[in-house]
Amino acid sequence: MSQKTPLFRLILAALGLAILASGCGKRASEPPPIIASLPDFELVDHHGERRDAASLRGTPIVANFIFTRCVTACPLLTSQMLNLQNRLGAAKEEVMMLSITVDPEYDSPEVLAEYARERGADHRWIYLTGPLADVRNAIERGFRVRAGDRVPLGADGFDILHATHLVLLDDELRIRGYYRNDEEGLEGIERDLRALLAN
Repeated sequence: MSQKTPLFRLILAALGLAILASGCGKRASEPPPIIASLPDFELVDHHGERRDAASLRGTPIVANFIFTRCVTACPLLTSQMLNLQNRLGAAKEEVMMLSITVDPEYDSPEVLAEYARERGADHRWIYLTGPLADVRNAIERGFRVRAGDRVPLGADGFDILHATHLVLLDDELRIRGYYRNDEEGLEGIERDLRALLAN
């Protein structure tokens, strides 16, 4: 019996980890922990209206960082935000989608408005821009991710290295998580969003 005990304990431990990893049990319905609070900032939305952090309070937010001339990660990031809205169904009306440009010198409110129309963004999806220093401050100091610098991609092309994660905030502008823009990341942010909405 004494020789079987360590193996038995190992099996029980592995089973417990599998249950937690699958999202079963009480923990899956609990909101994720608070990571940090979003400090105040002031930018401009794609309708040309001034937006400070306080104006975004009231609903959970899913944020990402893009630029309209991007031909690498940004189209996928935008598609994944749309995928998330579709997965949420009716609950999407209780969630704000937020995209902040990392190329504000080109991405004016008018450019972002056209980009939003072309990609099917609805009234729950806000795009933000503003002076470069203000945008970088909001992204790096506020969301705690990298805004990035331009890097050449060939003859006339360029990219801007920036965060490609989705960021989840609760209705009090507290950061609750960072998620990859893949299937596993979408599953995780959907689960945590629903937990926030239920609590």
